[in-house]
Formats: sequence, structure tokens, C-alpha cells
Amino acid sequence: MLLKIGDFARLSRVSVKTLRYYDEIGLLTSSEVDPFTNYRYYTVDQLARIHRIMALKELGLSLEQIKQMLDSDLSLEQIQGMFELRKGELQQHVEETQARLAQVQFRLRMLKVEDQMPTIDIQVREVAPFAGLTDHQRSRLEPDTLNLGSGSQAGAARGRMYLEALSKYKLPLNPPVAIYYDLDFEAEYLESKTILPLDAKPDEEIVLSDNSVMQWETIPGLPMAASYFFNGPYDQVPEQLLVVERWMAENGYRRGEQSRAIFHRGPMHFGPQNEFVTEVQIEILPKSEEVQQ
Repeated sequence: MLLKIGDFARLSRVSVKTLRYYDEIGLLTSSEVDPFTNYRYYTVDQLARIHRIMALKELGLSLEQIKQMLDSDLSLEQIQGMFELRKGELQQHVEETQARLAQVQFRLRMLKVEDQMPTIDIQVREVAPFAGLTDHQRSRLEPDTLNLGSGSQAGAARGRMYLEALSKYKLPLNPPVAIYYDLDFEAEYLESKTILPLDAKPDEEIVLSDNSVMQWETIPGLPMAASYFFNGPYDQVPEQLLVVERWMAENGYRRGEQSRAIFHRGPMHFGPQNEFVTEVQIEILPKSEEVQQ
């Protein structure tokens, strides 16, 4: 069955102008040309070739290169393999661009923080000890990033496992606590743990869906910590910790080896991320330790 060039263009999603050009350079020759009207006609079988042409064009090949490859009977499997390779390259480019965008957004927010520092409400207080189920993590950190090692997607996935476990074992949902140890900007790894606070130790072993077992642990209190509440996405925890550390430096405090985040309303809850409520805490060294160092 012959198709008019307009119908072929619609089926292939390629403009009539482009099809005419491909015909002129011999890349995709029309099946027939009406000698009286000069109308070009194509066959349904030629759709396979135009799709190959457009696929190879998306890979960045020139029309001359495409013609040479198609004339050498390039197989569909070879084209698919090239596309998979290109897909991986584009995905990496997207991830790198998103990371750069996140850095730009962070710098913009930190510029705004400088103007807002006098009005930021940070309290110095004692943090009481508590007990609960703990899940330890050790994450590799990327240089020059603000990632706390779990990322939004991985953190959300872990949060879903906690929710499943709490539901399965009929345990109450109290605000989870994340503790980050020795939060060094140039560290290669981040040691952290998430605690699900409970009033009493469960009678049975709590196993997550990935078969990891949560341990019961008593978390010591902090004699003194800088505490700050903020509204916003979980991903902003690292920069909010920086805000608190900036305030501590300005007010003559030195941080200890751990920082904390208490998710009063956060990743494990439902609702818009801008409604999340997180308390970040940074351990403050006692004056005696400051003198010794």
C-alpha cells in the first residue's frame, strides 16, 4: 500500500520538509513519484528505515554517517545497543546537572541566610536520653557535596521499611531520630544511625524487609546542644545543620562529634515536603573540653 508523503510524515512523526530533503540526498528515497504531479509516495515498510534514521540522529551522528551505517545493513540489535549506551551517557549528564543545580540552589539559600541570621531562633539546651530501635548505616560521601549519605530517594525507601516494620509489629510511630557522627566536610565516609524511639523494648526481634535486624539501644543525652526547628524538605537537613554550625561559630561555641535530626513531621509521614517539621541539633562541647583542646 502506497502512502502519500503527508500520511507517511504523520505516521513517522517526521516533517514533510525533512522527508523531501532525505529523498534528495538519497537517505530515504520515496517508493514512487507521480510523473505528472511530482507527488512522493512511500510504503509502510519504509517506516522501519525512517525510525532507524531518527534514532541514529538522536545519537548525534551526521546524516552521512547514518547513510553509511544503514547501507551496511546495521541490525536492530546493534542500534538498540548504541541507544542503551547513549541512554546511560544522558542519564549521567542529567544526574551531574541536577547535582550542580542543587549546589546553586544551596548557595542561593545560604546567601539569604546571611541576611536572616539575626532573626533565626536557635536555642541552647540539654537533650534528654531516650531508647529505641536502631538501624546503623555507613555511607560513602561524594567530595564537595552536602549529601548526608542517604539521599532523598534512599532515605524515603528506608523510611518506608521502618513504617512497614512498625505496622507489622504494631509499634507506635514516634518522631524518628537520625544521628550523624563526626560530620567532617572532607570525610570519605559518614557513620550514622536512625532510631525509632519507643517507651519499652519489644518482646520480639524487629526485622526490616531487607532482612536487617533493628537493635534496641539506649541513646545517651547531650549535656548541651544547639537546637533549631525548620520547615522544609528532608534534603535541606545538611544545610540547616550548617546554619546552626554557622551560628555556633559566631557565638563562640564548638561542636562535638555528633549532630542529630528529629523528624517531628518528615519523610515517614505523608503530605507536602514544605510542611515537614525537623529539629536539628548539634552537640556543644563543654567549656572544660574546649580549654583542654
